[in-house]
Amino acid sequence: MKPTDPVSAPRRSFLFAGAAVWGAWVAANWPAIAAAHAHADQAAGSPEAEPEFEFLEAADAADVEAMGNLIVPGGATPGAREARAVRFLDRALCTFFAPWGAEFRLGLSDFQAAFRLTDTAAASFAAAGADAQLAFLAANERSAFFESVRFLTILGMFSAPTYG
Repeated sequence: MKPTDPVSAPRRSFLFAGAAVWGAWVAANWPAIAAAHAHADQAAGSPEAEPEFEFLEAADAADVEAMGNLIVPGGATPGAREARAVRFLDRALCTFFAPWGAEFRLGLSDFQAAFRLTDTAAASFAAAGADAQLAFLAANERSAFFESVRFLTILGMFSAPTYG
């Protein structure tokens, strides 16, 4: 389509407006986002065993971490697991994302129940093989729950001070 196409202009305007809203939200919540990163970094630097999660149960955190690792996989560069995005997400759900906590819990429960129906061999999403995890996420990537996990994982990953 040409830049002057009347259909593409509203789409572009919509995308720019969305980016502005996103930027404004991040700016308004930056102190809480930075505090969640500091909390995740502090847990990583703890000489004793890692502290317990505040919002998530350990098994739930393992499932969420497995999702995050598929969203931003590690490899030649650090991924969500190495950036401790699940710790950021856990803290976010206790602070600036707390209003959505009940919905997140319900979404996670529904996600886990649906996964158990599709893969009865795995004890949990985190315990399943990569192929089973990817197939299930591909089938469920448009759910509100997965969108929130993706949003918080990406926010936790790319707003970390180590990434500038």
